[in-house]
Amino acid sequence: MDKVFELLISKQITSQFESRLSDCITAHSKSHSCETTLVSPVEQWKLARDGHQCVAILSTDMTKAFDSLHPPLMRNKLRAYGFAENTVNLLRSYLSKRQNRIRLGSLTSSWQVVNRGCPQGSALGPLLWNIFQNDQAYEIILNLSMFADGHQIYEVGRVLVRKRKVIT
Repeated sequence: MDKVFELLISKQITSQFESRLSDCITAHSKSHSCETTLVSPVEQWKLARDGHQCVAILSTDMTKAFDSLHPPLMRNKLRAYGFAENTVNLLRSYLSKRQNRIRLGSLTSSWQVVNRGCPQGSALGPLLWNIFQNDQAYEIILNLSMFADGHQIYEVGRVLVRKRKVIT
């Protein structure tokens, strides 16, 4: 039942918010994959190098990215994007007071309260993560390509070479 609920909420949020997601966020999109996300920047880099330009790249991969979503910050971002307060409250209850435990073989841990993150394997988690990181595209002034927890920040430019005067 929870998966059906998540899918319904996800569809409603997507229909209202998808046009506001930055073009550089390509994760969990029907028309993109990890490979297609990397093809565009790599082609730009190859063209730049063919044109004797310099390419500077900062590539990141966030460990446990989905676990780092901070619910109070997420609620504030939702409000800033104009989500109705009843939607914010619904998502607050979805992200609050969750408990997890681990089963390994015949051993099972005790339940632990989870204060951060999106529910793993959920239908709604990837959408919330994309919304959570959407504002990075507005703050980073260089080229940015984001796929889930991996980002490539890059710039292409001319190489300035000074000629040296050789004294013999």
